[in-house]
Amino acid sequence: MKLFRYFIRLPRSNVYRVACDTTSRNCSKWKPFSLEDELNLDVKKSIESKWGNRVYGVNSIAMLEQQRKDELEPSNKKSYVLSMFPYPSGKLHLGHVRIYTLSDVLARYHRLNGQKVVHPIGWDAFGLPAENAARDNGIEPEKWTRENIQYMKEQILRMGCNFDWEREFATCDPTYYKWTQWLFSKLWELGLAYKKKAYVFWDPIDKTVLAEEQVDSDMRSWRSGAKVEKRLLNQWFIRTAVFAKELSECLTTNALRQGWRDIVDVQKHWIGPIKGYFTDCPILISGVDSKSCRDEEFLRLWFSSPDILQNGNFVILQPGHYLNQSEENNLHIFDNGVKQLKVFIRNPITGLPIPVFSGSNDILLPLVPESSDCRMDEVLSEEEYGELAGQESYLSKILSVLPTAKKYQGVVDEIKEFKYFHSSLKLRDWLVSRQRHWGTPIPAIVCVDCGHSSMIPVTSLPIKHTKAPEYPVCYNKKDSVLFLCTCPKCGSSNTNPETDTLDTFFDSSWYFLRYLDPQNEKEIFNPEKVSPWLPVQTYIGGKEHATLHLYYARFMSHFLHSLGMIPEKEPFKTLVPVGVVMGETFVSKTGKYLRRDEIVENELGKLIEKDTGTPVTVKWEKMSKSKHNGIDPDSVLQDYGLDSMRLLSMADIAPQSNRKWPSQC
Repeated sequence: MKLFRYFIRLPRSNVYRVACDTTSRNCSKWKPFSLEDELNLDVKKSIESKWGNRVYGVNSIAMLEQQRKDELEPSNKKSYVLSMFPYPSGKLHLGHVRIYTLSDVLARYHRLNGQKVVHPIGWDAFGLPAENAARDNGIEPEKWTRENIQYMKEQILRMGCNFDWEREFATCDPTYYKWTQWLFSKLWELGLAYKKKAYVFWDPIDKTVLAEEQVDSDMRSWRSGAKVEKRLLNQWFIRTAVFAKELSECLTTNALRQGWRDIVDVQKHWIGPIKGYFTDCPILISGVDSKSCRDEEFLRLWFSSPDILQNGNFVILQPGHYLNQSEENNLHIFDNGVKQLKVFIRNPITGLPIPVFSGSNDILLPLVPESSDCRMDEVLSEEEYGELAGQESYLSKILSVLPTAKKYQGVVDEIKEFKYFHSSLKLRDWLVSRQRHWGTPIPAIVCVDCGHSSMIPVTSLPIKHTKAPEYPVCYNKKDSVLFLCTCPKCGSSNTNPETDTLDTFFDSSWYFLRYLDPQNEKEIFNPEKVSPWLPVQTYIGGKEHATLHLYYARFMSHFLHSLGMIPEKEPFKTLVPVGVVMGETFVSKTGKYLRRDEIVENELGKLIEKDTGTPVTVKWEKMSKSKHNGIDPDSVLQDYGLDSMRLLSMADIAPQSNRKWPSQC
């Protein structure tokens, strides 16, 4: 390409290039070149260095808005362009380049069309990699994280992306996780956060609990790849199932615009079919003593209609429930294999105790929905409920031994009102407990004497836990004030701080709202300040987040809308799910991933392993350090220049498609 194509309006005379450091864009001295010279890499970098600050510099947004000040319209000309914020792992990869370049292009487009644009960025900073790095390298997780943030921020600036840096924050900032803790406390206050004993998936490598959605079909951890174990632990959950019907129905409304087609199917599958209802019933140790309820323990009861509950005789427990795993919980095992447990639940309509029956997996009993712990003794329509209906003969196994249990039924004095919700047959509540240090501390205390869990006062947030030898205390990070923690249920001061931290998906479920009011110290955000920008006009991020992150962000948005804090239920209007950037991988016969310097080409032009001479398989896979197929964006910048790198990341292939690099450059 000749230079006159680039400088079409320049006179045909000698022009000058500038020798620059492409990293810092510091210019040294001018050197002459001719318009007839080829537009080579050296010339392109000189041009970028001369004009880069005008186009890509941190002040270029203000300059553009000042130039177009008269064209900017009021509120009807606003656009919130948001890219999913990165985890500060150390270095950006080409997937980041693709996402953030696309985000920057769209933000520029809207600004050039006279719109006011919010285009923020921050850091999803909590998580296991920092903790693992701290352990392996003898460095504090926060120090490791902050250093990575600084380096990656410099990389983003070198990429020419213009973000609203005055809105920047990290989820590990106390000024951010204070409000994450406030949000958790609010959920608890409204009965949507609770602690419960349950079998959970345990990652033996990362040594933490995983939510069900973080375990694949081979029972392996989504992060470490380890085979997970099942453990019985007391864990914190969020009642996301309460919003299941609402979340499912909104997938088919006009609230979601472009880009959601495939994602709607993914979300619908995750939520599952909405049929029947559920309510949470306290567990009773004795069917007669109404005061013998196990503190904070309940069974989630599924039923097809509230009318069924009034005449219910018994419930059927999930075979895999922890109460069904111990012989000590059995009241009686009948000849036909059916078990009656020692525990009961309270009928939410009549207030009377209901016996709980179960059996081993080889005993044919009516199936219980995956979303619940137990179901009522009712005959379901096979046409409507499929295999969940089972056969009526299954119920006869329990009915044949029912007289033993019927004695616990009595006369109903009055019909009670109770809370119940539309039920997904599949979706369970969100498990948010994590057994790690580098995460948002759950702002709770646990009473050693009665086992009750309660929240730290919100006036004392943000909270970080410690232990003093004299008495149990909680530590106020803001002003280092120690205060005594007492149990609100029994009054005991024998309490311990909660040691679990929150799932990082909780941190990222609301960050897009904080961007709109990042300096607010008095509240999580000012509703009047954020409302004009909601919902987010365009949300850009990896396809791999189509299930978990989007589901949790949608839930949190629906919850905050129910409080009247935001104007819309759905958080994102237009979605741009970006395909992954793939690199060439070289796999040995044993399945080991090889580096490029570990392979050679034989005389037949075939790739073989250098040390063994065995054939090597070449595949295209998502770039990963473990697969040795990642490419450093800085090396691409050095080889092609800034404009060319941005063009290569955008050209030829739709954002939603996977991209091979570099063969499709």
